[in-house]
Amino acid sequence: MKNGTDIGQDTLPPNFNGRGRSVADRSELALVVLWHHDRNMVGRFSPFPTDAAEVVHVSRLYPDFHNQEKTGAMPLSDPHVSRSPITIERLKPKEFRISPANSRMTVQVNGKRIKEALDVVSKDQGGIIFITLSNHVVLGICDLPVVQLAGPHNSLLGISCEINRCRKLISRFASTDLPVMLMGETGTGKELAAHDLHANSGRDSGPLVTINMAAIPQELAVTELFGNKKGAFTGSTQDRRGFFQKAEKGTLFCDEIGDTPPLVQPMLLRALETGTIQVLGQDTGTPINVRFIAATDRPVDLDVEGYRFSKPLYHRLSAAHIKMPALRERKVDIPLLILHFLDQSAVARGFHHTQIDASQITGLLSYSWPGNVRELKNAVNAIMLGEDPNLLDEPSTSPSSRTASKDQYRAPSSVANDELIAALNKADWLIKPAAESLSISRTSCYDLIKKCPTIRSVEDIPLKEMRQVMARHPGDLAAWSAALQVPQEALRKHVRSAGLIR
Repeated sequence: MKNGTDIGQDTLPPNFNGRGRSVADRSELALVVLWHHDRNMVGRFSPFPTDAAEVVHVSRLYPDFHNQEKTGAMPLSDPHVSRSPITIERLKPKEFRISPANSRMTVQVNGKRIKEALDVVSKDQGGIIFITLSNHVVLGICDLPVVQLAGPHNSLLGISCEINRCRKLISRFASTDLPVMLMGETGTGKELAAHDLHANSGRDSGPLVTINMAAIPQELAVTELFGNKKGAFTGSTQDRRGFFQKAEKGTLFCDEIGDTPPLVQPMLLRALETGTIQVLGQDTGTPINVRFIAATDRPVDLDVEGYRFSKPLYHRLSAAHIKMPALRERKVDIPLLILHFLDQSAVARGFHHTQIDASQITGLLSYSWPGNVRELKNAVNAIMLGEDPNLLDEPSTSPSSRTASKDQYRAPSSVANDELIAALNKADWLIKPAAESLSISRTSCYDLIKKCPTIRSVEDIPLKEMRQVMARHPGDLAAWSAALQVPQEALRKHVRSAGLIR
C-alpha cells in the first residue's frame, strides 16, 4: 500500500490475465533420475518420445539424461544397472507397461519387485511412477515443466510442475504492491514464498517483518500491529511502534491470518483499503507504505459458528493468491530436497548421500507426507542419526489437509471446561494443537480460555508463585505452563515483560 493509495488499483504485469497457458505452464512427460550414486545425476531427465506408440528402452548405456539447462547429456553409467534394457511402453496418457530386462537385474515398480510385464497408472502414486533398478538407481516417470523458472531470489527447491507454477506466480506478483494470500498445508513453504515475494520486489532494501497472528494474545493485538501513544492505556509509559510501522517501506508478512482476532480484522481491512493505520491513543490516521502478505494453512472463507473471519477482508486478500502444493503432489522433488537437507544439516557431519540406499528412497517416495517438507526434513535427520524415521504405512490425515467443510469445526459452546483443560494439558498448553484436537479455531480456543473460570489470566498469577515454579523447572517453559495452567505463548511474553527471563 502506498500512502493513502488503494492498492487494489495496482495492476498485474502485462500478459497476466489468468487465462490460457504460457510456455512456463506447459509440461512434457519425462523419465527422471530420482536417486543415483553420482548426486549430479539426481534430477536429470530424458523426455519421452512424442509418439505414444514408441517404446522406451532403459539400460546402463542409454538413454541420455539432460540437466535442467538441457546440456551435458549422459547415460546412467551405473555398474549395477544391466546393459540389457528394461522397456517402458506408453499405453495411454497416464498408463504404462513396464517389462524387466533379460538379465539378473532386479526391477521394482512403486516399491514392488516385478518379474514380468506390469501395467501401471501414474495417478496411483501422486502423478509419478518410480522404478528401482538393482536397488541402486531410482527412476521416475512424470510430467516436468518445459521451462524451469528461477528468479534472482529463489528459495523454493524442486523441478516439479507444481513448484514451477508457484515460482511463476511469485515472479508476477512480486513486482506489484498487491496484497498476496499464501495458502497451503503446514510445512509447504509459505514463509519461503513470502521471503521470495519480498526479495524479488522493489522493496527488497526495506525490512521484511514477520508476525504469527496465532501467537498474539487478543488483548495485545491492536498495539502489536498498529502501535500506541504514551498514556493510551494504563501502564503505557512510552510511544510504541507496531508491526506496520516497523515494516515501513518494506513488507509485512502475517502468518496464520485466519487466527486474526475479530476486533482487529476491520482495522486490517481499513489499512489495506486506505493505506493508513489508527495508532492507539492518536486521533488522526498515520499513512503507511507497506506491502502486505498473508498466509494460512486452512480455509478462511468458511461460514460456521465459532469461525469468524471477515468476508470483505478475505476477498481483499484473495485477489492475488498462491496455493502452495503439498509434498505428496510433487514427489519428484523429494530427492532434491533430501540432498539439500544433507548439505544444510549440522547433523550430517560427513554423512554421504550414498548411505541412504534406494530402498529407503522408495519408502520415502511411497509415503504421503501429511507434515510435508518439514516432516521430510525430520525424517532425513533421523536417517542420518541411524534411526528409523518412523513413517506410518497409513498416515492419518493432518488437520490442515482435511477437506474444507462445515463439519470440520464444532460449535465452541459445545466444549465443556473439563474437555478444554484436558485438551490443553495434552497439548502442553499450546493453543494450535489443542484447538485442532477440539475441532475449533484458535480464536475460539482463546475465547474459551478467557471464559473458563478455572484458568487464570497470566497477569493474575503472583510473581512469587511464578518464581517458585521456574525454580523447580529451570528453563522449561512447557513445565511452567503445565504447573501454572496457562498457555505457553502468553506466559513467555509475560515473564519477559516482567524481567524474569531475557
